[in-house]
Amino acid sequence: MPPEGEKMESRERVTALRLRLEISDEEQDELLAALLEDAEQYALAYTGRDSLPAALEGTVLELAMLRYRRRGMEGETVHSEGGLQMSMEGLPAALEKLLNRYRKARAV
Repeated sequence: MPPEGEKMESRERVTALRLRLEISDEEQDELLAALLEDAEQYALAYTGRDSLPAALEGTVLELAMLRYRRRGMEGETVHSEGGLQMSMEGLPAALEKLLNRYRKARAV
């Protein structure tokens, strides 16, 4: 990770995501880069910002991980595996809370 307050470069982000997903090769790097880009765009749209605060880098990684793990489950509302049930709708509360801290207020 870069020093606090600095954004990661694209290649560093892909490497960090691969590490967290326990992917040892570079075969899926294009997919991971696309998921990271989508996650950043989601975070920007959600917060109403033009640029991503460095403090949200980890949140973008978490969003990309979530999207990676949910691939192929589109349309499911609940996923059961090994006796565990996972809600497949919306954003996990912890990620929503992090993003809300950086959300810009909008005038209506």
